Amino acid sequence: MDEMDITRVMKDLLRLLENILKEVESVDELEEVVGAIKRELENVEAIKRELGSWFIDGCSLYQAS
Repeated sequence: MDEMDITRVMKDLLRLLENILKEVESVDELEEVVGAIKRELENVEAIKRELGSWFIDGCSLYQAS
């Protein structure tokens, strides 16, 4: 990933965080959202492990045309 990609991803993440914070009404609800995000990240890591040599770090698993 070059600097432009990192900047784009960070902007996207900040935009998503802003949207989440607008929707969240309590700390408990925010903790639920964070837990769900962590579970999804664990799923991605499991997919990477399962793919093994098929997974090339830095490449998208799926890219729409």
